[in-house]
Amino acid sequence: MDRITSVLVMILVAIFFVSGADAASIVMGTLLQRGNIDPSRWVVIFCGAATGAVAAVMLVIGGDGALSGIQNLTFISVLPFSLALFLLWCR
Repeated sequence: MDRITSVLVMILVAIFFVSGADAASIVMGTLLQRGNIDPSRWVVIFCGAATGAVAAVMLVIGGDGALSGIQNLTFISVLPFSLALFLLWCR
């Protein structure tokens, strides 16, 4: 029973990551095409490949501390968006 549960959990986690990456690629494609609701398939593929390549390079270069480096990069990259959201909220 434990083996079945483990396999089921791995499948569900894989589906979660793939659907999240797909959604992120579509959002980045929409932003790259200046708000086009239906971005070009090649733009979405490029965004997904670029995101995956950046993550893979960071994991390879980072070694044991790669995950903390990715987390720090995420926090740093979110700061401008947080400032923009704060300014919109103050408006």
